[in-house]
Amino acid sequence: MAKIGRPRKYYLKPAQGSRPVRMVRVQPKVNSMTTYGEWLKMHMDEMEVTQDWMAWKIDVSTSSVNQWAAGKAVPKIKPFLRTCRLMALATQRPFTEILMEAADCVENQICR
Repeated sequence: MAKIGRPRKYYLKPAQGSRPVRMVRVQPKVNSMTTYGEWLKMHMDEMEVTQDWMAWKIDVSTSSVNQWAAGKAVPKIKPFLRTCRLMALATQRPFTEILMEAADCVENQICR
């Protein structure tokens, strides 16, 4: 999986049909079959953090984060919300957008 970039930075591309060229944000794509583990790894790569740091920040064990990233488990509600809040702060995206994206990924992983 390719690195997406550092926190608070986005790939920029010129908007179509505008003069002078205006820059718009391009968010990483999450397809309909992305699991929670893939989503978590993508955002951890974007933030450039380790599983140890993530576990410390959301107050869970490192093995829990490892299981989530491997797709072997999904988090309970409190760690799930803490993870989403952390991702929203790091990427400067709305919390509800991150929450819905992560919830879709959890659903994809459970329904496989």
